[in-house]
Amino acid sequence: MGKIEQAIDRAIKRERIRLQESETARQMVAPLVGNIAGMDSAIEIYSHALKQNGIAPGSANISGMQAMVRMLLNTTGNSSSDTMSIATDATPDEDSILSGVNAPRKL
Repeated sequence: MGKIEQAIDRAIKRERIRLQESETARQMVAPLVGNIAGMDSAIEIYSHALKQNGIAPGSANISGMQAMVRMLLNTTGNSSSDTMSIATDATPDEDSILSGVNAPRKL
């Protein structure tokens, strides 16, 4: 195989890796910022998602930005809207069948 063919093979391999990294980044940040179009590199995509969520990515590499996005997903994934509500000692709503009924006091 000649030098030109080797150079072409290396370029094709680098492009496939770049495409795979950018697709992984798009899928990872989708819960945070929705679908991303018009950005070609994984670093751009991660950086955009972090900035949209108030985090300055600085000069982190792809692995560092990926870790920051994972931490952000873990913190936003446990928001109160995702968890079930629990019963409290609050007064029932006016239209509730329990409105007007006094709850027994705890001992």
